[in-house]
Amino acid sequence: MDTAGTLTTAAELFSMPDDGYRYELVQGEVRRMTPAGGEHGTITVNLAMIVGQFIKTHCLGAAFGAETGFKIGSNPDTVRALFEAMRAVEGIVAASPAAAGKPAFPQSGAGSRWSAEEEERLAGGFDAGKTVDELAHAHNRSRAAIEARLVRLGKMDASAVTSPLRYPPKPAGQPAPQGG
Repeated sequence: MDTAGTLTTAAELFSMPDDGYRYELVQGEVRRMTPAGGEHGTITVNLAMIVGQFIKTHCLGAAFGAETGFKIGSNPDTVRALFEAMRAVEGIVAASPAAAGKPAFPQSGAGSRWSAEEEERLAGGFDAGKTVDELAHAHNRSRAAIEARLVRLGKMDASAVTSPLRYPPKPAGQPAPQGG
C-alpha cells in the first residue's frame, strides 16, 4: 500500500481502488481500519435517527454516517472518519468557515497536530502538578489525547493511563512513523 519512507496524500488515498476495507490516513500513513461491531452499529443507527430528525426539523443542514472521512491535517495529510461529509457541508453551508475565509480545521487543540510549544506547555503543566482533566481543558483536547501525549513525552507510564486509547501510546523518544 504505502512504500517505506513515502507519505500518502489525501488525494492518493481517495484514488486507491476499493478492496473491501476501510482506510484512514494519519500523518501521511495509510492505516486499515477495523470493522465496526454490532453494538457500534446499533448505537449509530439509534443516534442517527434522533440527530437526523432534529437536524431536518430545524433545517440545520445535513447528517453523515460514521464511515465518511474528514481531512483534519495537512503536510503530511491526515484523513479520519467524516472527511467527505465535511467537504459536502462546505458546499451546502454558505456560512462555513472556509467560505468566511477562516481555517476549516483548528490550528491547535482537538483535531490538530501537537506543536513543540504545546508539548512544552503540557509537560510544564504536568510537572507543576496540574491534573489530566485540567490539562485537557487548558489544551482543548480529550483526556485520552493528554494521557497519550504524556506517555509519549515520558511524563506518564503507560500503565497509569485511565482512558481507553485507540492506538497504543508510543514510548518516549520513539519518532512518529513517516509512512508505511
